Amino acid sequence: MLSDRRFPVAALVCSASALLGGTSVQAQAPAAPAGLDAQMIQKADQLAAEGKHGDAATMFEDMVKKYPASVQVPEANFKAGYAHYNGGNYDAAVAAFKKVLDDKKAAPEYVELALSLTPQVLAAKAGKLPANDPNRTAALEEAVKQFDVYLAKYPASEEVESANYGKALALYQLAKYDAAATVLRASMQKFAASPTVQDSQYLLALTIGTIANVAMQAATGENKAADAQYDEAERLLRDIITKRQNLALANDAQFQVGELLLARGGFIADPAKQLTVMNRALDAYRSVQTKEYVLQAQQQRIDAFIKLMGESAANPPLFQKYKRVVEKEREKLAGFKDRGDDTVTAKIKCGQIFSQLGKSDESRMVMNFIEQHALATDPEQ
Repeated sequence: MLSDRRFPVAALVCSASALLGGTSVQAQAPAAPAGLDAQMIQKADQLAAEGKHGDAATMFEDMVKKYPASVQVPEANFKAGYAHYNGGNYDAAVAAFKKVLDDKKAAPEYVELALSLTPQVLAAKAGKLPANDPNRTAALEEAVKQFDVYLAKYPASEEVESANYGKALALYQLAKYDAAATVLRASMQKFAASPTVQDSQYLLALTIGTIANVAMQAATGENKAADAQYDEAERLLRDIITKRQNLALANDAQFQVGELLLARGGFIADPAKQLTVMNRALDAYRSVQTKEYVLQAQQQRIDAFIKLMGESAANPPLFQKYKRVVEKEREKLAGFKDRGDDTVTAKIKCGQIFSQLGKSDESRMVMNFIEQHALATDPEQ
């Protein structure tokens, strides 16, 4: 199974502020006087803005208990769920969103938000559980189900592409690779002109590569179908690299070409053919860029979409489209910041290849580099 390292499972669909059309869920308190129910919401908003998600959720819930007849109950329930979600209390988040969905007086935007975030929360919960935990499987299966519910109710939503991606990623983590590939292929066809369609292309490449790996693990000799899948996965990744539409994604695609070829080479019995594939893997790993490059490229991508936002201010739908992209790309930037430098990981992979090929001198050189890097980043080691 190849690994999609780019996106945290908790950031699959959208941010709440995106679907609210520019109104922040954690908005600042208005200057005008407000009732006691509204004042509690405002105080809870402030707590959430300060990162005190547990306290915020408690205050939102207290408001509902104290003022059950308030017209702001659906808003408070939603925001309680969102605060629980941000605080990592996933079961409580799902329960709060269900209250919104069951409330016939809830405004449409809160209903859509609650329905879209429910599978996202379930996927986030699964992401925190060990791979062999049955609760992880149950959460992912429920996430797929809830993505389907959302897609059925809002087939024309601007978030359909993201929901498809989230569903496919959950299917991938359930090892339902064929189903994941089907979802991704359909989404890529439907959203071919989307500025984020390459995210689906990248995941499709990983999915197809994983299908090939699984087939080869069970094979006793050559497998032409698996060879074709390896070829397709590599083509998809190299297409991302060649087009250079998203430099951070292209760098991850470069790394994954190395991963794909390393895995493929491990199944080749012919020494000459294996050497050719492993040398191609080395070339791919050597082309991986530094973390500094990735962060700069991702920030430039965000800046470009911010510029498009400004240019489309007179066109609200287009403005909101670019705003959603900016928010999602910022989430990815945060994920990149939390990751290590991929050039180091790529060096380790090169060392593994040298070791497999019996090139002990080259392998030692790589290990020396890694040790020096470790000492440079952590002198106490």
